[in-house]
Parts: sequence; C-alpha cells; structure tokens
Amino acid sequence: MDFDRGEVRYAEHGHGVIIPFRTTEAKDDSAVAAVRLVSATNLQKSAVQTVEVSVAAPDGEEGVFLPTVNSGVVLLASAVTKVEKGKALIPAINAYGGRIKLPSRKELGAWMICLVYLDDIIIFTKGSIEQHAIELAGVLERLRTAGLSLKLKKCTCATTSMEYLGHHLSNKGVQSAERLVRSVQFIAAFGSIVEPMARLLKKDVQWGWSEAQEFAFER
Repeated sequence: MDFDRGEVRYAEHGHGVIIPFRTTEAKDDSAVAAVRLVSATNLQKSAVQTVEVSVAAPDGEEGVFLPTVNSGVVLLASAVTKVEKGKALIPAINAYGGRIKLPSRKELGAWMICLVYLDDIIIFTKGSIEQHAIELAGVLERLRTAGLSLKLKKCTCATTSMEYLGHHLSNKGVQSAERLVRSVQFIAAFGSIVEPMARLLKKDVQWGWSEAQEFAFER
C-alpha cells in the first residue's frame, strides 16, 4: 500500500497487479459520507416509515447508516441499506404527538463501508477486488491520520469468508461457526442434558435453581 504514489500492489497468479487509488479529505471521502434528506419529508404521528436520503457512494454499494446527529423527536436506528442512484432508504420513527416535517437536506448521520467493534475493523465490499482495495485504502488513510497503527499478522485482506465472534461470515450470509457446532454435537444427548437449564429461559417462567438444574450443570 503506497500512499505517496496512490497505488496498491499485490501478486496474483504469479503476476504483479497495480491498482491506483485516490484519497480525499475526510468530508469528501466516500468511506464515511454524510447522509442527508433528499427532500422535505412529513412523518406521521408515532409511525415507523422509511425516508429517502442522499449518500455519496457508488450505486449498488451496501453500507451501514449510523445516526450521528441529534434529530430531536425523530428516532433513527443503525441500518444496513443499499445505494441506488445516489440515494438510500432508512427507517425513521416520529415520537412527537403529531405530524412533523423534516427540512430538506437535513443531515441525519453517516454512511460507512466498515464495521468497528472494540479493536476490530471489518471492511465489506460488494464488487470487485479493485473497489475493495480503494475502500481499504480509505480506511487505512483515516487510521494513519488518527495516528493509529495495525499489526500485520492480525490483518486479513481480500478474503471472501471469515470467522468472527463465533460466526462464519461469507456471501451466503451469517452462519454459526462449524467448529462450535461440532463441539456441541459431540456431546451425546446434549439437548436432554441441558433441558432443565434451558427451561428457565422460556417466557413467563419463574427463575428457580433446583436439584434438576444442579444435576444438569454438573453433568
């Protein structure tokens, strides 16, 4: 990754590949773009409805909307959505006692192509390796600007699947990690053994730890 020359270089099938990229100022970077209302929008009383917003991101890109601006009585939640012709749909809830009008171009939050959890960063790209390299460069540029560094041995780039927090992530969606499923299947009659404890998780069941739960736990 050469930020001075604006190039990503890697080997593929024994040949060198060079992908140029361009980084911009934070306010213009598509990796974290401002999300604004396309036009003035009326929200019905206490109703959940979708609103159309403008996003400076490529068509077809899936990303995460993060509400970063206090919108008063309008409640917004983080949502995974998709950009079509520079626009996307996000859910909004009107907590006011009557109809409310949101002004055009009102900023609601940010659009990101990466997820951050504690000290982990996952960059997800729907498209080519070239697009992924550009988005990766944008995230790395932000880390460098913030004075943060990464350990190379802990980084995995350009992968189509991965295991994270006990789940297997791929283009097929989110699934339980196979190794964890096997470890549970290895225990004979596991469902019967844990039934006394699982019973306590049911709705409207009064909590109580009896000899049955203690025996199941010790087994």
